[in-house]
Amino acid sequence: MEASASIKLEIISLTKVLTAFLSAEASVQLFYEKGEIYMSTGLVVLIAIIALLAGAAGGFFLARKYMQDYFKKNPPVNEDMLRMMMMSMGQKPSEKKIRQMMQQMKNQGDK
Repeated sequence: MEASASIKLEIISLTKVLTAFLSAEASVQLFYEKGEIYMSTGLVVLIAIIALLAGAAGGFFLARKYMQDYFKKNPPVNEDMLRMMMMSMGQKPSEKKIRQMMQQMKNQGDK
């Protein structure tokens, strides 16, 4: 019986909170009533927008850092691929030329 009473109390509290959100003015304010804190709709929207922007910015920078590290460890073009490309263009690749081109690509990636 006690569990169902607490569930009913929680549903009533949730209903009060939702009613307060829907009936509140668009101004940003908090108010306290009978042990519960209510937020106005404007504050909820503001917090949601700030959280969305912070999450998007954080996600962008984390993904950017991850991809930079990934490409540093696993470059998209390695020496064998470069050698095959030069041979398909009809050039005879020397080790010096391949190392030079790899160094150029590495330097360009660091910029």
